[in-house]
Amino acid sequence: MEPTLLDLLNKNKLDISELEKRLDMKIDGLTFGMTSFQINHFVLNKQEFPTPYAQFIQARLEIHTRVNTFIDLYYQYRECLAKILLSEGRMEKIEKEETYSKIKEARLELQNIEIEKNRLRMASIKSQAEDKMREIQVFYRTYKEHVHFETDPPEEIQAAEEEYWKIKSGYYPELRDRYGLVPSGFLTLPHEKGGLEKLIELTGGNNVKTIDKSRT
Repeated sequence: MEPTLLDLLNKNKLDISELEKRLDMKIDGLTFGMTSFQINHFVLNKQEFPTPYAQFIQARLEIHTRVNTFIDLYYQYRECLAKILLSEGRMEKIEKEETYSKIKEARLELQNIEIEKNRLRMASIKSQAEDKMREIQVFYRTYKEHVHFETDPPEEIQAAEEEYWKIKSGYYPELRDRYGLVPSGFLTLPHEKGGLEKLIELTGGNNVKTIDKSRT
């Protein structure tokens, strides 16, 4: 029989374990973060980030991004806690101040729904935070391996950055087309050597991408 969930709408409380039972699969505890394999081979791939310096810079950026996400999740979690307390307080007030009626019952149920929704959201936030921490740990291993770049002299950092971009240009032709960068360095552009007249001579007055040194 195909799993059906519609009759769960008539339940007074959503039970994740009941959902899992109907679907015959695990829902609670699923992870949505990237695996170590994905991070090491796709995010920190050796083609886009081909040098230790490039790996270090990208790992540090990825860590900072996830720390900011973690901080945002922290405040979302606290908001949920505050909303639960607010709903509980409202329920206490309704219980004390109102005599029984369908309206009172509905108002209590709405606050109870808010409590359940925020508890489920808290569980989701916790899962997301755990995923981010796992990802941070993977990126941190790369960062720690090359952490000397944090204190290396400026001239060594500059040389490392230059090496990174030159190597990367060998895999990404757009760096040559747009910026004139190739593994051997920056190309000499026509206007740099012969001014506007040389550029017009080579292009016939039309737009041009970078011109190889052999033509200048």
